[in-house]
Amino acid sequence: MKKISAIILVVMLVAGWSRWGAKEEAIPPSSEIEVLESALSAARAQPLRGELHAWAEINGDGSLLELESAVAVIVKEFGLNRQEYDINSRSNGQYAYAHMEGDLADGVLKVTATSVAMETTVEVSIFQNRAEGLGLHVSRLKTAFTLLGEEGKNVKITTCLEGTLNARLKDSDKLNFVYVVFNSINAIYRGAVEAKGISLWSGWSPLISDAVDAGGKQVNFCLSLRWDADVCKNIIRVATPVMPSSY
Repeated sequence: MKKISAIILVVMLVAGWSRWGAKEEAIPPSSEIEVLESALSAARAQPLRGELHAWAEINGDGSLLELESAVAVIVKEFGLNRQEYDINSRSNGQYAYAHMEGDLADGVLKVTATSVAMETTVEVSIFQNRAEGLGLHVSRLKTAFTLLGEEGKNVKITTCLEGTLNARLKDSDKLNFVYVVFNSINAIYRGAVEAKGISLWSGWSPLISDAVDAGGKQVNFCLSLRWDADVCKNIIRVATPVMPSSY
């Protein structure tokens, strides 16, 4: 894989694609989801499903009652009836958590509030069985966390869209595939890894406002490719700012 990564990097440097000297100022003309949709379209992939993962620290005493209340605030914003679902909770004095899962019209919502060493965090995951319509869920997430006293950059959101491609790409085809997708959103190449049959490329796009630091370089876009022998298709994922661990 190191050889493949080196080849990718050399090709991009020769083609002028890497643009290492470009000034990295994000100018987001559209939402992150629209950028990911553009990338998926450039890959000529058939949209399949989407994911959202949000995380934030909240202020409070970290009591079990407070954790359960935070979970209830989140699920209410998504229109779920608290009385129809159980909140699983536990506390041993040093560690406490409250967790709830519920069915949405187009997927599943999972909410976990955790308190460790007087630090309280709330994590929300949405697994949607279609790639369209994630924008409404993002809006609900932001509103819910605002009600908990957190907003803006204090709330970390990872967005991911998944699609399929009816072709098995050779290594030489992958180079062109990555170039086309990255170029569609003006992304700068950062690196590539491969493990357990999954190829992953990361980069930075000025069309996406948020980013994370990765080895001293800003990253806010990830593209992955995995061959699924069961359906004889490539599974393509595009995500910002990083690829979710569910993959």
